[in-house]
Amino acid sequence: MYRYYISLNRENIFFNKYSVYFGKDYYYTKKLNNYLKPIIGTHDFVNFASSKDSSISKTREIFDIHVIQKKNFIIIDIYGNAFLKNMVRGIIGNLFYGYMKNKDKNYLYSIIMAKEKIQNYYTAPPEGLFLQKVFYTKIFGDRDYYRGKSK
Repeated sequence: MYRYYISLNRENIFFNKYSVYFGKDYYYTKKLNNYLKPIIGTHDFVNFASSKDSSISKTREIFDIHVIQKKNFIIIDIYGNAFLKNMVRGIIGNLFYGYMKNKDKNYLYSIIMAKEKIQNYYTAPPEGLFLQKVFYTKIFGDRDYYRGKSK
């Protein structure tokens, strides 16, 4: 599970190395979640990966992805079976590009469905991205386990 931190406070010197400020002090988390819902599932994420990614298959499964606000941070959690190089940063970068440009809620899904590799997509900065947790279970068994709801 990857976690990305977006600061809502440009002046927060203690967290500058560990979060990103995208130029706004407020985001509608419901709207951000609506942008992300269409990419849950199994897809070819080639358009969100670095051109230097050497994976044979670019198909990955996103089990869950959600946005919450805690104090002065927007936190985005992404659960998946595997991730490509820069895939999470590509998703986050395009999420905020689509949000700020008021694109259609299927904007991220349209990038996934593009037939040809898109060269000029938006990659979020590495500050703010953390590998939060690694789950070990039977080969990608119960999806609730990955969402922290194991019995």
